[in-house]
Amino acid sequence: MSGEVFLLRERIGEEHPFCDIGQILFIILYIVVWIIDAYWLQYTVFFQDTFHWLLRGSLTMLCIGVGVYFIQRSHNLVFDKTSSYPEIIDWGVYSIVRHPMYLGVLIFLLGLPFWSFSLLAIGILLVFFIFYDRMATYEEKDMVRVFGDDYSKYQKKVGKWIPK
Repeated sequence: MSGEVFLLRERIGEEHPFCDIGQILFIILYIVVWIIDAYWLQYTVFFQDTFHWLLRGSLTMLCIGVGVYFIQRSHNLVFDKTSSYPEIIDWGVYSIVRHPMYLGVLIFLLGLPFWSFSLLAIGILLVFFIFYDRMATYEEKDMVRVFGDDYSKYQKKVGKWIPK
C-alpha cells in the first residue's frame, strides 16, 4: 500500500473497536429472543391481541420499509462515491440524521415487535440503541479529529438520531 493511500485511509475516521462483532451479536440475540418470545414461550406478548393484525402488520411493514430505505440510501452515499480526499457527507439521508445506517437497522428491527408486541425484544432493542449511541459517539469524536470545525458545524445542524 502506498503512503498516500494509507494517509487517505487514515484520515477517513475510525470505527468503534466492537462495531462489527457487536452489531452481529446484538442482531442475532435480538432475533433469537424475538422468535422464542413471540412464537414459542410467549412470556411478554400479552398486548398482541389488543391490536388488530392489520394495524400490527401495517406498522411492521412501515418500519421495515423505512429501515431499508435509510440503510440503502446511506450505504449508497458512503460506498458508491469515490473521492480523492475525505469529505463530510451532509446531503441525502445524512442531512436528516447523522447516523442513518444505524438508525435504519434500529427502525427495521423495531418492526418485528410491532407484529408480536414482544416486550423482551423491545428491551433488547433499547440496549442495542445504547450500544449504537456509544458507538456513534466514539466515531463522532474521531470525525471531529479528522474534520474539525466543519464536523462540529454539521453536528449542530443535523440531529444525531432525531431530525432537527
